Amino acid sequence: MNRLQVVHYPDIVLAQYCHDQFGLNKGVYNTIDEWLFSHGEQDVILRRTQMVRFLEDCKNRAGYSAAGQLTFGRGTLTEKLALFQQRYGHDSQKATEGSGSHASL
Repeated sequence: MNRLQVVHYPDIVLAQYCHDQFGLNKGVYNTIDEWLFSHGEQDVILRRTQMVRFLEDCKNRAGYSAAGQLTFGRGTLTEKLALFQQRYGHDSQKATEGSGSHASL
């Protein structure tokens, strides 16, 4: 399964993908999902796409523990989400509106 497909699968499959790829636990997964929802990502496919893009962005910017998991210090998760949304928040929406597909990453 690839990242373009995973956003269409049931929530538990996406949560497992995020755990396998980024070391994300379900609590952090739910926090990211809720934050994105409450900050304007109402469409579930766009929100899931943003979640995966956010995690990939964090992965590319480091922030891994010795166990190879993404780590977020106290209060830094929401700070990183806000910075990510400022940088890329509208990019995925424009891309999906132009293509007619909600799976663009």
